[in-house]
Amino acid sequence: MEINEKKLKTILTEQREEFQCHLDIVIKKQSDELKKQGSEFRAEVQEQGKKFRAEVQKQGSEFRAEVQEQGKKFRAEVQKQGKEFRAEVQEQGKKFRAEVQEQGSEFRAEVKEQRKEYQHYLGALNESFESKIQALAEAVVANTEKLEEHDQRFDKIDETLDSIKINVGVIKLKQKTDSDKVVVLEKKVVLLEKKFQGALNF
Repeated sequence: MEINEKKLKTILTEQREEFQCHLDIVIKKQSDELKKQGSEFRAEVQEQGKKFRAEVQKQGSEFRAEVQEQGKKFRAEVQKQGKEFRAEVQEQGKKFRAEVQEQGSEFRAEVKEQRKEYQHYLGALNESFESKIQALAEAVVANTEKLEEHDQRFDKIDETLDSIKINVGVIKLKQKTDSDKVVVLEKKVVLLEKKFQGALNF
């Protein structure tokens, strides 16, 4: 029994050592395999990274090229529209200046025509005014002549009245004439004085 136990222990020890050795081999193989796979994975990752970076660079270059191309097209379109806009503005400016000149010419012609009409009106008004002044001057001269005639007549009337008054006085003094003649003479004197006063009021 003791021998069997020793053998059993020996066998178990040998088997354990053998198993440990096998296990070490397996672990070493798996470790080597894992290292190999890790190296391959890192290499693959690096390769994928290189490809990704190359793709990104490629797409970036393409994107920059596309942006530059779009920028060129945009600038060309802006320049084209700018030229068209400037041409349109110049055309509108020409039309506006032409219209302003046309309206200015029409306005000057209208002002000139109105000035002629106004000068004609002033000329006619001046002629009418001069005619009225001339007529007024002639009327003043005529009235002056009439006044001079009236003055002469008034002088004669004054002389006549004075003569009548003297005659009436003489008649009254001499008392050779009847009262009816005196009354008639006095009435004539009053009538002449009224006419004389009316002439003065005129």
